[in-house]
Amino acid sequence: MLKKYKMSIIIPVYNREREIERCLESCLNQNLDSVEIVIVDDCSIDKSVDVVKSFFLNKRVNYKILEIDKNKGVGHARNFGVKSSEGEWLLFLDSDDELLTGKLHTILTTIDQVERHNPNIKKLGFPYLKDEKKIPAHAPFSEVVNFVNYLRWINDLRGTDYLQVIHNDIFQQFKWNEERVPEKEFHLKLFDGTDLFYKDEIVAKINSDAEQQLTRVSISAIPYQQAVNTYDSNIRILSRYSLELKGYAPRMLESIINTLLIYALSADKIKELAIYLFKNRLYTSLNKKQFFFILISIFNSRIAYGIAEKRK
Repeated sequence: MLKKYKMSIIIPVYNREREIERCLESCLNQNLDSVEIVIVDDCSIDKSVDVVKSFFLNKRVNYKILEIDKNKGVGHARNFGVKSSEGEWLLFLDSDDELLTGKLHTILTTIDQVERHNPNIKKLGFPYLKDEKKIPAHAPFSEVVNFVNYLRWINDLRGTDYLQVIHNDIFQQFKWNEERVPEKEFHLKLFDGTDLFYKDEIVAKINSDAEQQLTRVSISAIPYQQAVNTYDSNIRILSRYSLELKGYAPRMLESIINTLLIYALSADKIKELAIYLFKNRLYTSLNKKQFFFILISIFNSRIAYGIAEKRK
């Protein structure tokens, strides 16, 4: 279906009455002729919606304000916003982000270049400023990033977070995970299906507020089995690439297993996790050092849990 706009800017909002106007103002400092702004209020209990409505009053801008009646997290809010969007491409901003003046033109120009020269690429990434530092760090060039390169980004500590622009068609195949898990889970699936073009030009500024972080993840809020189900597809993807990537995929796999260990410990499911690891023969994708480190972690976690139980 032909889209009405070249891009939709999706902005989830939760209790951001003090920050959201700054974000919206940065969007208006751009040429928005082919762009719509989609605000998704994730059941705020402050005056965020009133601030947004007041901001857009008498402004000639393509925008929508969507309200969700139950707080379900940033993944659900983004997906909800995309459903009502009319843009061919999707730009995801958090409500405390700021687009730098004129940089929407950079993003749209990059899209035009990609569509002309490499139409198979359906995802773009741009660095941003956070505390006056460039994120991702140590990536001073533009490049096409495939799954192999993405894992190298992670393991070489080059930084993997970036401002994301995704084609609406490819987004429909993956969507954001709505289980309040770290976003890395989404990226692994996405990179397994499509390449990214990373352009090394800073386009935004991030102003994180730890007290009201919309993307904050609560370990205790996610049941152990739900975490296993969420990461299972990631584990299978990494196992498939383990030989090709040599040390990279095993290190990433080790990181995910250690994350699951945290969930298992909080739910007293250490035994179940051990069975899962052996049943799926995940030890075959790890080297001996990694394998024994995880075994020791499981053993120590079990002892620590037992001591904590006795002290109750």
